[in-house]
Amino acid sequence: MSGTLLVVNLIVAIALMIALILIPKLNPAISLVIASIYMGVSCGLGFVTSIDTIASGFGNMMASIGLPIGFGVIAKTIVHSVPNKFVLYAVAIAGFILAIPVFFDVTFIILIPIGIAVAKEVNKPLAYVVGALTIGDGIAQTLVPPTPNPLAAADLLHFNLGTTRNCSAKKKNWNQISSPLSWYPFFPY
Repeated sequence: MSGTLLVVNLIVAIALMIALILIPKLNPAISLVIASIYMGVSCGLGFVTSIDTIASGFGNMMASIGLPIGFGVIAKTIVHSVPNKFVLYAVAIAGFILAIPVFFDVTFIILIPIGIAVAKEVNKPLAYVVGALTIGDGIAQTLVPPTPNPLAAADLLHFNLGTTRNCSAKKKNWNQISSPLSWYPFFPY
């Protein structure tokens, strides 16, 4: 199939999706599926293969975003289970917990609606709640090694997170810098 025909089919699929949303006021998700089926069939995939491709793509997408959504539900439960006196600490803890598997911005986007609701409930300025959220999120993103940011930094610097020997001034071997876990006396390294 030529590139021009693909672009024409894409434009028709987008127009179909918009028309289905605006004219019969169909749900956007259903309109997207119908437009995707049209695109697959018009490009020669066939009906069954188009449905299978849409299903596998949707499944992969849900698998990748399912963990943050689940942690968002857990965070909401944590925040709403504490008294109003300690709700800012709960927001910070929820931000910390949610920040471990995902990047900072994902945590912030998931928790900011909870923060807005909490600010209204406890009659505190939004800046307090956002500050607590940012502190919890920031601490996890900078100090906890399983989070993506410290792992990416360690990889870029060729730093072994399991290494516990200190770097001596004479050797200057940066691959032997101690890991943050070995700095604390309660870790048996």
